[in-house]
Amino acid sequence: MALIASGGCGSDSPGGGGPSGATPVVVAPATERTLTESVSVVGNLVADEIVEIQSEIEGVVETASFDEGARVESGEVLFKIDSEKLQAEVAEAEANYQLASANLKRSKDLLKTKTISSKEYDQSVSAYYSNKATLERAQQRFDDAVIRAPFSGIVGARMVSPGQRVSVGDTLTSVVNLETVKAEFGVPSRYVSQLKVGEQISVKVEAYPDETFKGKVYFVSPRIETQTRTVLVKARMQNENQRLIHGMLASVEVGLEERPNSLVIPEAAVIQRKDTKSVFAVGEGNIAELRSVKTGIRLKGEVEIIDGLKAGELVVVEGTQKIGPGSPLTYKNPEENEAKETA
Repeated sequence: MALIASGGCGSDSPGGGGPSGATPVVVAPATERTLTESVSVVGNLVADEIVEIQSEIEGVVETASFDEGARVESGEVLFKIDSEKLQAEVAEAEANYQLASANLKRSKDLLKTKTISSKEYDQSVSAYYSNKATLERAQQRFDDAVIRAPFSGIVGARMVSPGQRVSVGDTLTSVVNLETVKAEFGVPSRYVSQLKVGEQISVKVEAYPDETFKGKVYFVSPRIETQTRTVLVKARMQNENQRLIHGMLASVEVGLEERPNSLVIPEAAVIQRKDTKSVFAVGEGNIAELRSVKTGIRLKGEVEIIDGLKAGELVVVEGTQKIGPGSPLTYKNPEENEAKETA
């Protein structure tokens, strides 16, 4: 909203000023528009999916078949651990399983002719299932020697080299999916009634100070953090060219409520005295009227007026220190001023 430049004295015509001796002021109209109430907080950016790749078996790294920082596809082989001993374990377990399977078959036939007791048959069944479980564990250990990407993404730094011995739980590398990122942030608990899934957020990061990234809330925590008195909120954002990365600090603006037909005036028009707020409105005959007002949302250089003014009424933006209730005013017509600025 443009401020209205002050004019000279002398005219008694509407909008052209007040009588001789009137005080020149700058005025602006109270205008209606849709406002979105928002709250600004600090949060962190988190990859949509991130996982540390760890060894599930003990052994010597045979190969590491990827380039650090490269894209990998889901199921792509990242590491192979020497599996010669594991293959031997599988072969031994397979042989024992086949023997137990054959013994169980014979036991079934012998039980039918009552050649063996039920106890001996139960022992054959137990041996069969025990050897089957041993084979499955051996096969799983053998499969674990080949380590694959759990999902498509960017592979991180390689923490081990071929020939190096690793133990169960050792971190080998990481995989990060950055096609979308999540913003995680805490919102003061007083706004909890206004937080909704689907609300828009705006995000700014230091790496790209001139850009604003948009996202949408998908999670609002059902509990309040007792230490900070905040509610955890998460939002997802598309990450074109994967410029936003895991761990970035972010300034987040969360949309809370859309308010149509809100009345807005320049913030400079509001006079604050202790706990009261007022404005000088231009009354009939271009006379200053001191009005108590109730304010709402504060914007950049503007403020919402909830009570005390009507749309289209003029308020004094500059010159309030020179006037009082009943002071005659002179000013340029707002519409004329806007026409000059547009021309």
